[in-house]
Amino acid sequence: MFHPCPPLLFLLAALVSLPHLIRAATVYTPVALFQCQNVQIKYDTAQGKPYLFAFQGKDTSAAPLVKFPAQDASSGSVTWKVNQPVGTVLTFAINDDSGQMNFSGQVTVQQGDNGDCLSDYSASSDGSSSSSTLPPSIGTSSSSTSSSGTGSSSNTAGSTGTVS
Repeated sequence: MFHPCPPLLFLLAALVSLPHLIRAATVYTPVALFQCQNVQIKYDTAQGKPYLFAFQGKDTSAAPLVKFPAQDASSGSVTWKVNQPVGTVLTFAINDDSGQMNFSGQVTVQQGDNGDCLSDYSASSDGSSSSSTLPPSIGTSSSSTSSSGTGSSSNTAGSTGTVS
């Protein structure tokens, strides 16, 4: 009977677990977005500091409409006060220390209780990201906006998807 040596068993175990170690971060599509209401953008399997973005529609090569500050990979979510106009179609993206970008499905901003937060549409001090904190794969633009809110919401993760 053949008995593989212990180093060979260790190597085989390492190779089997390798795909899990290089898995890209995932960002989930929120079930719904309501103008001027908080929503949790959920993510998982991020390595290091995850960066989240919201792009208009499928145009993920343009500057993002929203750049969230670097997140803690262990938190798994960021709360955002939706400061985009009704009818805006968004795709969320996540990039982390693995360097792999991943996208959510698309979701459309729906009418909320009011539009008072749209005065924050230009920028918010608690949600701005300077170009020095963005990963190299995301360009910066002086016309992009960002915002972050606090609180909780029942609008949580729905599904993930790819942009095509």
